[in-house]
Amino acid sequence: MSMTINNRLAALLADPFDSVLEKCGRDLAGGGNVRRMFAQRPVPLTLWEDEHGIQLEMDVPGLKQDEIELTVENGQLTIRGERKSPEREGECRHDERRFGEFERVVTLADTIDTGSIEAVLEDGVLSIALSKKPEAQPHRVEVKYQSSGK
Repeated sequence: MSMTINNRLAALLADPFDSVLEKCGRDLAGGGNVRRMFAQRPVPLTLWEDEHGIQLEMDVPGLKQDEIELTVENGQLTIRGERKSPEREGECRHDERRFGEFERVVTLADTIDTGSIEAVLEDGVLSIALSKKPEAQPHRVEVKYQSSGK
């Protein structure tokens, strides 16, 4: 009976990530599918809005300007690229760096002027400026005085 209680208690106290970490450890030791795990994660980006538009930054270390493609179609900005794995001699034992193709799609609001999108690549960071249409930008409305004529 105490064996059953101990097994139940152990099951309740078990860390649900133990099996995941154990599997990762096996994959890391044997090559496994770790490269696929990292390659499937989307390339992280930061996106913020100010009064003039939206700014987007994405880390793309090691990529050159001609290895990144930006397209706008049907209200979506698509960012594609490929980071090629360096050729090495010998057998790779562990590699957490991301290689391969990536794609991120950002749905654009109707207020974005798609004709004025600008992209700059500097020090491994892709910066994209998405300007708002002039009519969507904040502007001051003048209050006029009208005499009642009485």
